[in-house]
Amino acid sequence: MNILLPERLSDQVVAALTAYTRLLGGGGEPPFTKDPRVALDLLHNACRVASAHISQQIGSDEILFGWGKMIARLVQAIYEVQAWEEQVSHWIVAEISDSIKDLRSVRSVSELLRRGCSEMARIISVESVMLSKSGSNRIEPAALHGEGLDPLMSFHATKSSAERLVMSSGLSVSTYQCGVAASVEATRILRSSRQLIVPVSVGRKVIGIFHIADEDAPLVDLQKDGANLFASCFAAVMDRLLVEDAQNHRLQALHAVANDYLKTTTSVSALNAGIFAETDIAPSGVTALEDPDRYLHAPPTGREREVLKLILEGASNQHIASELVISIHTVKSHVKKILRKLGASNRTEIISRYAHLAGRL
Repeated sequence: MNILLPERLSDQVVAALTAYTRLLGGGGEPPFTKDPRVALDLLHNACRVASAHISQQIGSDEILFGWGKMIARLVQAIYEVQAWEEQVSHWIVAEISDSIKDLRSVRSVSELLRRGCSEMARIISVESVMLSKSGSNRIEPAALHGEGLDPLMSFHATKSSAERLVMSSGLSVSTYQCGVAASVEATRILRSSRQLIVPVSVGRKVIGIFHIADEDAPLVDLQKDGANLFASCFAAVMDRLLVEDAQNHRLQALHAVANDYLKTTTSVSALNAGIFAETDIAPSGVTALEDPDRYLHAPPTGREREVLKLILEGASNQHIASELVISIHTVKSHVKKILRKLGASNRTEIISRYAHLAGRL
């Protein structure tokens, strides 16, 4: 939908203002504008002057009637422009609402930024839009919409730049109105010294900046309001996806570390012991208080588990040596290590504590 006044309304406003100027005795043509709010200001001002003129006019009824008709004509133009502006405002709000709903389903940051640019351009009827991610004093252009734009490049927000003003104040800036010159790099990117620079803010934090090129004519107030509304709604979607993306990167890093650990771990019981120490969760069928690993100073080796299993079954050192085909001396060495790791003083204490677990080792 075109945000500027359509030809019919523009012609009506110009005709009413022209007739008013001539009736007032002035010459020349009234200023032409397609900005509905500028048109309304001109029409309201004309009505005020005409009303004051009538109250001071002393003359024929014909002259007074002429001024009355003029005021009626101006009021009619005001009514139609206001109705049209309200219609456009409702359309902008509805389009932004639908657009944000669609953007919430996007799961890629790059895709979200690209579509954010195109949606901004579509809703406020402009040709060129750039969306940047902002740091402390650096602008990182991330997406572009429009033809004939230069390649993306990062640049610093200098002290006098509109970008720095936007980042520090959180307010949108029209570079052609406030006199704050855009940085040279931003001008090269958009090939325009006329830009509306709109922050994408979450609270007081500016997480992005829309650069909206305005090469032909200054943006009208409806476009500026629409740009600010879209940017404020888009900020929540962009912030959520940036947070999710950062979390995914952290999870991937953790998974990589975990995979490396699992590849180098030779004992499953060592992993279990580490997990139990932090979570107090034992394997299925074994409570934390029942699990012997719960009391280990260090996890048992595979051979020590075999020896422990036979001890819990009541086997003697000689039987264990025969069963595992190892020497008595080696069995005694394993038993000493098991006693130390379980914090037990003798075999009887081990059996009394853990005999019911013999079948699980």
